[in-house]
Amino acid sequence: LIQQAGLVQSDFGPLSKGYSSVTFSTASVRPLSVDARLCDASDLGTAELCTAREHRVGVNANERTVIFADTTGTPGRPAVRWETFGSLAAHVLLPENLLTSATRPLLIIDAGVLNPGHTVRFRVTITNRAGATGYSEIVLEVNVPPLAGTLTVKPSSGIALQTEFQIESQAWTVDPEHLPLTFNFQVVVDGRIRTALPLSRGYSQTIDTVLPAGNPASDYELGVQVEVLDLRGASSQRSLTMMVSDGDLSIGDLRRSLGLVVAGDDEDAIVSGLGS
Repeated sequence: LIQQAGLVQSDFGPLSKGYSSVTFSTASVRPLSVDARLCDASDLGTAELCTAREHRVGVNANERTVIFADTTGTPGRPAVRWETFGSLAAHVLLPENLLTSATRPLLIIDAGVLNPGHTVRFRVTITNRAGATGYSEIVLEVNVPPLAGTLTVKPSSGIALQTEFQIESQAWTVDPEHLPLTFNFQVVVDGRIRTALPLSRGYSQTIDTVLPAGNPASDYELGVQVEVLDLRGASSQRSLTMMVSDGDLSIGDLRRSLGLVVAGDDEDAIVSGLGS
């Protein structure tokens, strides 16, 4: 006889032919209640982290993944063990891939660790000092980002803030359920500090724009890049370099080309307007 509470011993005595008497005992320990849930990684560093449940099961490989094991009602510091199951999942919990320990309730997996297109099952097991144990599992699908797209710029060279360039990104392969795509075009200025200046962000895959001069130390090379995001936030990037000479433009020319109203000859203010 097994009862819910107490320590019970029972002897069944002689039974039918061919059976022996069995004596057993069990100590009742109520299993722990554990709830593993996905958290919003954008709340990292705030008091809002893991205060609300994320109802999605898809995560993006290019973002950090945050999972929390809620052990509310478990006093003290229980022992925690995270495990993973699934194809290409064995590496996920290696120390170099985590921003927390795999023996803490909060598990943070670094960006770029999970493999797009795969499903990973996480199990967390909690044991308190009395030996009571409980576990919870969560299955996450790693979204596949947009694939196989291109980035082109025409013409391939020109004069800063005079030549109008056409920048286009197309031929992306994506699940129809993950549309529309968002195109984030940027120009990369490589000087003392490598800076990415925004050109355009929206649903259009083609923009027409003037560009700043490239780096004189590298034959006026200028970087252009695009980040393409699907509806779930999974993203891919493409980049290229081109030549854009300065053309000996005056401050007045810069103002007129950019349509800026800048007091005096504030070159920093003019340059900052490139991303507006």
